[in-house]
Amino acid sequence: MKKTFLVALLLLCSQQAIFSKQWLVFFSKEGFFDGVIRQSFGHAYIGLIQEDTILNKNVVLACFGFYPKGGIQSSGVFGFMEGEIRDDWKSIRDDGFIIEISEQELKTCLKLKNQLVKQKYSLRINNCLHFIKNFGTQISKLKLPKGYFLLPSSFISALKSENRDLEFKGTLKNIITKENLLINSKLFLKEKHKKLRDAKINFFKSRKNINLQKSQNKQKTKNLNLQKH
Repeated sequence: MKKTFLVALLLLCSQQAIFSKQWLVFFSKEGFFDGVIRQSFGHAYIGLIQEDTILNKNVVLACFGFYPKGGIQSSGVFGFMEGEIRDDWKSIRDDGFIIEISEQELKTCLKLKNQLVKQKYSLRINNCLHFIKNFGTQISKLKLPKGYFLLPSSFISALKSENRDLEFKGTLKNIITKENLLINSKLFLKEKHKKLRDAKINFFKSRKNINLQKSQNKQKTKNLNLQKH
C-alpha cells in the first residue's frame, strides 16, 4: 500500500513539473529627449519567469540587461569596450512583450546568459538590443523584426507587430505579484552555480522560506548554547 502511494505521489509531482509554464519578457525603458537633443536612447532587457507548481506561484528567475561597464566611453561609441550584465529587476519598465516558452527554451536562455558574460560592448553593433535579440533567437516560434532599431521602444513595438498571435494576453501583473521572489540573476553568472541553473526550477525556494530556515538555524544554535551553559 505504501509503495503504491509513493509511486502515485511521484507520478503526480512529475505531471506538475511537466505542465508548468514559463515566460520570456522583453522590456524597454524610454530614453530622455528634451525636444532638441536626445540625451539617452533608453534601455532594453529581459526577464525569465516560471510557474512553480509546488509553491503554487510564479517565480522570477532572472531579470537582466547588457551595459557598458562604468558608463559609455568613446571607445564604446566608435569601437568596443568592456561590457557587463546587470540585474535589471528594479529598472523602469515603460513597455514590454511577454511570450510563453518551453522549459527547455528557458534553460537554454539561462545557459546563454552565462556564455555572454565576457562579451564586449559596442553602441553601434553590440548594445543592449543586440543582447536581448540573442535570447529571442532561442525561441523557435518567435519572429524577430528585421532592420536596425535605434530605440528599444521601437524594437518592442515591432516585436509586438510581428508576433501578435503569440503575445501573452495580459500584463506582467497577471503573471507575478509583489511577493514573488527575484532570484538574483548574478547566481547564473558563475560556473559553480551550473547545477543550480540546470536544476528543476520548481525546486527553487522563496526568499521567505530561506529566511525562515536561517531563523530556525539561529534559534537552534541559540538553544544549544543555552543548554551548554
